[in-house]
Amino acid sequence: MPDHHEQGSSGGASCSDSDALNDNVKDAPNVAARRLKSYKKENQNLKEKVESLQMEMELLKKEQQMEMELLKKEHQMEMELFKKEQRDEHERMWQKFNMILQSLSGTSTTK
Repeated sequence: MPDHHEQGSSGGASCSDSDALNDNVKDAPNVAARRLKSYKKENQNLKEKVESLQMEMELLKKEQQMEMELLKKEHQMEMELFKKEQRDEHERMWQKFNMILQSLSGTSTTK
């Protein structure tokens, strides 16, 4: 015939297993709260990273826009300088032409 102690222990979870399960159930709200706090912190960190990247992107866009404006101004200045050089060259050529005509005919022509 089985011993009374053997019959009691073979019926399922022991007292220590039951106590551990009760402790886990009691601690579940705390675990959930810690996890929620951790998730909120991680979410906040991610939001800050996104905001930082958005600000960096805006700065890069502004920098690119400023560079484009600078390049446009440089190009415009180069074109104006080129036009001025062309006008000056044209004027010099016209003066040479006039000097040659004067030397040949003794008269002056006007533009």
